[in-house]
Amino acid sequence: MSKRLDIEWLVSLRSYDEFNTNRPVSSKPFAYGLRKLDLPVKHGGHIQYIHRKNGRMTDYIFCSDPDDVPVPQCRHVIEMAPIDVQISYAATYLPQWAAIRRTVAAMIECFHTQPAGD
Repeated sequence: MSKRLDIEWLVSLRSYDEFNTNRPVSSKPFAYGLRKLDLPVKHGGHIQYIHRKNGRMTDYIFCSDPDDVPVPQCRHVIEMAPIDVQISYAATYLPQWAAIRRTVAAMIECFHTQPAGD
């Protein structure tokens, strides 16, 4: 029997404020290709991570602090013009964030592809 990931996702036609590039954000290298946001205070009890591609933030992930909850969860926002996608998964899957992103992006692109002649 194969292990299945419990992933929840939402497609939004609005832009998330997290992708506002005018906002100054300092970050430091973390792991898994992510950068951990270096904030003076935890934002709403969450630990925050970003991923940048070509200097542009493409992913924003915020996870509940393992010290605050028994089963930490992550919310992952992906910028995919012209939509943004929000995914939720257990924090234990954070190391697989990029694979989860690729899978969800491929699925969204299937829905978004226009048939020829339309």
